[in-house]
Amino acid sequence: RRLLRVPFYLNYAVLLNELTEAGKELDEFPFREEIWRLAIAGRTRNLDRTFVFTDLVVKRATEMALYVRVDKADFEVVEQLESEHILVREKDTNRFAPAHDIFEDWALVRHVRSTFQDHGLPADLFQHLGSAYAIRRGFRFWLQEEVQHDPAEVVRFAAHCIAGTVDQYWKDETFIVL
Repeated sequence: RRLLRVPFYLNYAVLLNELTEAGKELDEFPFREEIWRLAIAGRTRNLDRTFVFTDLVVKRATEMALYVRVDKADFEVVEQLESEHILVREKDTNRFAPAHDIFEDWALVRHVRSTFQDHGLPADLFQHLGSAYAIRRGFRFWLQEEVQHDPAEVVRFAAHCIAGTVDQYWKDETFIVL
């Protein structure tokens, strides 16, 4: 109910209610996943859309740019996302940015989660994530979600982080969440 006070979420709740079983209740995380599937992956659940969107968000975060160029191979998907108001184009260019901060944050969380699955130890994870501020923000959001799902695992992760040889700013980001 807390989420439904935000017009962005309320709009998608109405749309999801029309597309799914009437009266189906979703907790926050499944609700967000359904919004992601609907908006980013599309009704056909096209993985290209997810990869292109997430890559664009990560590229924007690491370059610390308002808009970024996309590969020609991805342009059809990008134009589709633009036509659905998921991406916006910089005036008179072929550079794009997410239209909604919420989707950008979720893409960063997905990026951190995927990187964690591939490189679970803090030093390895942080090396692959880099040091961009937006990526660090995505890390904080991801860690906050993990605290809700598996607090004991987060404590173990934090202990490895503190004891390990990771940059101080990653330790600080971890402490901020805890």
